[in-house]
Amino acid sequence: MGEDKEEDMGEDKEEYKEEDKEEDKEEVGNGMKATDEEEILRLKALLSSKEKEITEKKREVAEEREENRVKFMAKEKEIQERNEMIQEKDEKIARLKERIGEAPWKEKYRKKKERRQQKNVTKLEEGRKNYESKSKGYSVTANDGTVLSENAPHPGSYAYQEYVERKLREKEGGGKKEVEKDGEDTLETNRKYPKRKLAFLVGFCGKNYQGMQMNENSVTIQAELERAFYLSELLSPANYGYPKKCGWSNSARTDKGVHAAAQVISARVNVPTPGEDLLALIDLVNSNLPQDVRVLDVKRVTKGFCAKTARDKVRYQYMVPTYCLREDLQEAMDGILGEKKGRFRGGFETLEEETKDKLQKAMTSYRTDEKVLEKTARIFANYKGTKKYHNYTNRLSYTDASASRYMHDFSPVSTGVVYGPDGMEWLGVRVTGQAFLLHQIRKMVSMAVDVVRGAAGEDAMEKSFGAGKMRLSIAPSQGLFLDMSYFDHYCDRSEFKYELLRWGGDGDQSEATKRWADFKRTKIVDHMLAEEEKERNFLAYMYNQIYLFPQGGDAYVLFEGMKAGGDIDEAVKSIVKETATTEGGA
Repeated sequence: MGEDKEEDMGEDKEEYKEEDKEEDKEEVGNGMKATDEEEILRLKALLSSKEKEITEKKREVAEEREENRVKFMAKEKEIQERNEMIQEKDEKIARLKERIGEAPWKEKYRKKKERRQQKNVTKLEEGRKNYESKSKGYSVTANDGTVLSENAPHPGSYAYQEYVERKLREKEGGGKKEVEKDGEDTLETNRKYPKRKLAFLVGFCGKNYQGMQMNENSVTIQAELERAFYLSELLSPANYGYPKKCGWSNSARTDKGVHAAAQVISARVNVPTPGEDLLALIDLVNSNLPQDVRVLDVKRVTKGFCAKTARDKVRYQYMVPTYCLREDLQEAMDGILGEKKGRFRGGFETLEEETKDKLQKAMTSYRTDEKVLEKTARIFANYKGTKKYHNYTNRLSYTDASASRYMHDFSPVSTGVVYGPDGMEWLGVRVTGQAFLLHQIRKMVSMAVDVVRGAAGEDAMEKSFGAGKMRLSIAPSQGLFLDMSYFDHYCDRSEFKYELLRWGGDGDQSEATKRWADFKRTKIVDHMLAEEEKERNFLAYMYNQIYLFPQGGDAYVLFEGMKAGGDIDEAVKSIVKETATTEGGA
């Protein structure tokens, strides 16, 4: 029995265990089922968000593709239009080429072009040969044709004559040389000085000289300066007469008889003064110069400085007696000349001295007024700006590029009128420009003076800048001088370590500016006023303007078909002759 109870209890325990296992499995199954459903929901939500992102991305890609397609189509259209335009231009060029090919003047044009090209090549070769010959020096030939030297100094230098005389002595001496080689230093003391590139401000009265630049058989300012440099030991004997060796450069050219208060020259020279004192150098050079040529200032410049190319603009001043501007000038002269008046009398030199004195006295007593000065300022202002000045020089036509010039200013000086030693009233006018042609300023003054005094209309001045050729008179050279040279671009450079090349500006009280102003007043302006009292250059000029040249409508005659360099004087003479015959003149 006890064993049966134990078996029954064992079986019950087994049943209980089985039931507990079943219950545990059921509980675990229910928990796993709940967890899977949550995971599925989470994954579905994630999938949905991913689908939305993909949809949005597809939409953006589609929009970008559409935008690119529109841009591509626009670019393609633009390229097509450009190709059509190019094709149209090519067709037009082809038509023009076809027309040119059929033109009868094609062969003539081709030959003209070939001649022009050949001419340019010839000029280039001649220029090269000329440069090579000058860089080597000049040749010296004896009377029998023997070449004494091919490395002689410049013929316009004082060194040239000394060189020729020495070579002739050597030839007479059987060829024995006085020095070992050409240009050797023969000074007893061959001292070494520091070399510097310097700019010299120079003033001169040009009455006794044939211009600034050295020329053969001419007395020039440059030759005087070069000799003074040599005597002052700024130039060594090896460089004396050879301006290229020291890099000599002039800022401006001046004609015969023209003065200058501010000519600038540059050269690489010795500095023999103690401590390289440039002020002492001025006194040293001036001690070897004539009284009508003065060095007014010296300044150190950069090694590459060239006075000719570095100058930006230049100012000239012209002194005009105010009686030249009076509208009743001819009436005043007729009243003195009396019965001798007439348009085709002889020149001023044919008048008696007594008559000349009367004319001079009458002109000296004249005084202008503000109305005339205002008109003068207005007429001279017409030259401002860029205009064609082919009629104001020689051998230039309207189409020449060099005929076009720019004038910064042309006006009377602010100080007003001045008076000469004889009491004559003068007016100074200043013109500032980049560069000037031969006789340009003097012809500009002559034209403006004729307009102010009523001998020509303002339309004549305007026509002178046109394509036609016009004969213009030239005012006396005695009234013109170079007033100031400007180097603004050179001075405005950054990191400039030397003194500025500026003189005479507003408020400038430097010693150099004072020397410049004093030289201009005492050596140039005073000389001009005194010279007119003796020589009567302006009186002769105005007399000839009134009585020797046609007046009224014939005063300024346009020659529309005449080329540059044409014989205008002959054409004018024929007009004068016809007018004289018509009016019964002699």
